[in-house]
Amino acid sequence: DGTWQLDKEGVPVQSEEEDVMASQVWELFSTQFPGAAKRGMYMDTPVCEQDVKYRWRKMRDNFGMTSEQMLHVIQQDAMPLVVDSQYVKGTWDAMVKGSSKEQAAEVLVKHPGILVSGPGIENNMAQAQFTSSIIGGMRDFG
Repeated sequence: DGTWQLDKEGVPVQSEEEDVMASQVWELFSTQFPGAAKRGMYMDTPVCEQDVKYRWRKMRDNFGMTSEQMLHVIQQDAMPLVVDSQYVKGTWDAMVKGSSKEQAAEVLVKHPGILVSGPGIENNMAQAQFTSSIIGGMRDFG
């Protein structure tokens, strides 16, 4: 029917501090994608506040990162929050398989938008590392 539902496990709030970070993630998303945040849709993907917070928490849990680390990622670019969390996880898994968890995390921090590239990234991690260094350097410069 096109409505979004939590998965069977759900994603629990870890603490009050984590819930504050989730609210910051929503604010960052709303700033980067104001029209989508207002409509609650990005193309055909639901992006209401609960959707965005859910995807952020799923990324954190799926990637084995802390809430602080994932907040930092979204501070760079909220683009991964407009994509299905399973698709993002598939991309992450391919990044790790094509390099290592440490290298994938380094690329992610510099270029969060990489998570929308899909599983084909596995065979292109050298280019992803190069591109993320340029993007990260430009972000640091400007």
